[in-house]
Amino acid sequence: MVNQRKKLKVKILLESLQGKTSFVLLKFGQTPHQVLESLRNELRKKSSQLKVVKNTLFEKTVNLLSRTNPVFQKLKREFFPLKEPSALVTFETDWSEEIKTLFEFMKKGKSLNFKFGLLDNQIYSSQQLEMIAQLPGRKDLMVKLIFSLKSPAYRLRHTLGYPLRQLLFVLKEKSQVKS
Repeated sequence: MVNQRKKLKVKILLESLQGKTSFVLLKFGQTPHQVLESLRNELRKKSSQLKVVKNTLFEKTVNLLSRTNPVFQKLKREFFPLKEPSALVTFETDWSEEIKTLFEFMKKGKSLNFKFGLLDNQIYSSQQLEMIAQLPGRKDLMVKLIFSLKSPAYRLRHTLGYPLRQLLFVLKEKSQVKS
């Protein structure tokens, strides 16, 4: 007979993954509880959730999702069966800042690692997730783009105004000499 608590946990996992297009599965091994709690609190501030999951229940959830979603079928083929303890991180909105937070915690404690992730319905391996985590965030890239677009106009204005400023400087010096 199937345990009702396990069915309920699979149902909760299913509901939490159904509406999401982005999540990451972590391997946490010998990570101390305090580190996991601080990571959980840090992610909660950014409207993300960290939940420790049993591999078998996560696999059952992905099996249910793979019936209707081809992305989960591919995920099942590439990464199952799961080994080692797992934690699921689900993202509400922009995942770029949360990935950076995860990576910072991974650098501090060597026992945390990526297993795989689904970001905007694209599957990424652990190595790819580490590379993504080291890239500048979406907000940083937008600021750089705006400044790079603004820079030529600013330089043009500065260049066109330079002769006028030099003329004003010369006239000011001349007026001070006569005084």
